[in-house]
Amino acid sequence: VNADEYIAGTDPNNIFDFLSGAVANPAPTGIVVRFQTKLKREYFVSYQNTSLLSPSWTTANSNAIAGTGGTVQWLDDGAVTDPDPSQVTNRFYRIRVQLQQ
Repeated sequence: VNADEYIAGTDPNNIFDFLSGAVANPAPTGIVVRFQTKLKREYFVSYQNTSLLSPSWTTANSNAIAGTGGTVQWLDDGAVTDPDPSQVTNRFYRIRVQLQQ
């Protein structure tokens, strides 16, 4: 849908321009979530511990991540997202984008 392309800042006429998925990698202090951003966009990381099919997602970052036009990363160290930081290794992540406020 063109409206979604507009919000994401991608070109509907270019099949190579799309909002790419997040890559989550273990780190010594938690999970590092990396994703591509566009300028004038804000991003929120959501997670859940059960299944990709579950409709229940929790927004992990209360402050928007500003798009840089490049790759950004966000650290899930468990302090904000879970009272039991050992659960951080059992996560699904998704990225939500909106126009910059």
